[in-house]
Amino acid sequence: MKILCSSILLLSYLATSIMAQEYEAPTLIFNSSSTDGYNMPAKTFFTDRAPSINDQREMAITLTMLNGTYDTGIWVKSRYQEGILTTTGARESYSDVKINNKGNLTYTHQTLDGIKGVYSAVGNSAGKYEFINHMDDEELFPYTSFNNLFLSESDELFFTAKNFKGDLAFFNYHMDYGLELIAAQNQRSKIPNSFLFTPSYNDYGQVAYKARIGKRGELNNQRPDQIILAEGSKKTILVQDKDSDENSKWIDLRNNVALSNSGATAFIARDQDSEKLVLLESDGKETILATAGKDLKEFSFFSIVINNKNWVAFRGIDLKGKHALYVATKNEIKKVLTQFDKIKVPWGEALIAYGPHIPFGGSIDMNNHGDVIVNTGLANLENTEDFGNGVVVIYTK
Repeated sequence: MKILCSSILLLSYLATSIMAQEYEAPTLIFNSSSTDGYNMPAKTFFTDRAPSINDQREMAITLTMLNGTYDTGIWVKSRYQEGILTTTGARESYSDVKINNKGNLTYTHQTLDGIKGVYSAVGNSAGKYEFINHMDDEELFPYTSFNNLFLSESDELFFTAKNFKGDLAFFNYHMDYGLELIAAQNQRSKIPNSFLFTPSYNDYGQVAYKARIGKRGELNNQRPDQIILAEGSKKTILVQDKDSDENSKWIDLRNNVALSNSGATAFIARDQDSEKLVLLESDGKETILATAGKDLKEFSFFSIVINNKNWVAFRGIDLKGKHALYVATKNEIKKVLTQFDKIKVPWGEALIAYGPHIPFGGSIDMNNHGDVIVNTGLANLENTEDFGNGVVVIYTK
């Protein structure tokens, strides 16, 4: 029976991972402009903030300015709360907030004097959030800033921390036994890292990241670059550029990497012909998902996202020169939202637009259904009146 059940689950996974994506029309969750707002006070700004969405279609985003004040805040729509979760005063800020499948949140709180808190907001049986400030732990005292937070399904916390020298390190943090170092730059080693780029984590404690190989200060683009998968103390080189391995077909590796729970890694790399979006599965099988100059004009310099079906979402510029959001699978690539698309709003229709400029702000997110969430500008149909920014979700059918 166990073998039969496993086979059914495997077949179900394979079917969902290769099926064609079908998407609904975009849905406006909230917006705010200088004069009005829908599900959000007017004069609330979140221009460059990245929203987060989970498999229950709960979501969260950090607000840069709230209701015409210099306060910043965190908005959440979850089983525990819908609305403004917490706020700060002037001259303070929150990092981009992340929400996991339990509806729990993680974010940092900064002041002009430095870090004030690394928080988890955990839902309780009473249907409310409890706030835990991990900066109360003395093991975090040597670090001056924290970013790239990730809260796993088991509520383990991962982050990048910077010490007083400006050196970056990746950690897995446990309240019971403190920090577990995953990787660090400028450590003495046979193969030292002069810089660590933005990591991607999964729920099984694996971390994928690009590393520049070299001693302290050796940061130029001619230095060797590698994409590494770390699991505990074990590190595996997945991809290398030509500066690292002369036999590699990759001339250049983009800085961002995405890692799924299956252990698959997505990245953008350039060979002698063009830039390509690549899926590298845990068994070593490599698939080109999208090619610049063929499927789109170019890839944008924002983080790519992968889900557990190994679908990859990313920002780019289409062949007509419009900014767009894409979802790529092993079988197809689909534009799910494009600059100047129309969207239904409570007051009629609007354009996905910010004048002639890039409409999208910050990175996008995608859950395991394939739903994509984005922070975008909105305008009237003539693109002559600004409707501020909105959070929009493109749901799968």
